[in-house]
Amino acid sequence: MPSPPPAGTGLGAGALLIATILLLAAVGFGVGTLLDLALPLAMAGAAVGFVLGMVLVYLSFRDR
Repeated sequence: MPSPPPAGTGLGAGALLIATILLLAAVGFGVGTLLDLALPLAMAGAAVGFVLGMVLVYLSFRDR
């Protein structure tokens, strides 16, 4: 019989996803500010952050 997942797994996955999205949106905004394209690059960074965050969540929590 498999053991139940540890408590807080969903919270950790959500936090990792949100942190990745916010981090890459901030990086995109920072680079975009230098290039006078702050909003488009922040949105692109958030999109990339979502995809990367999903990959990180999958890799981190696939065995649980």
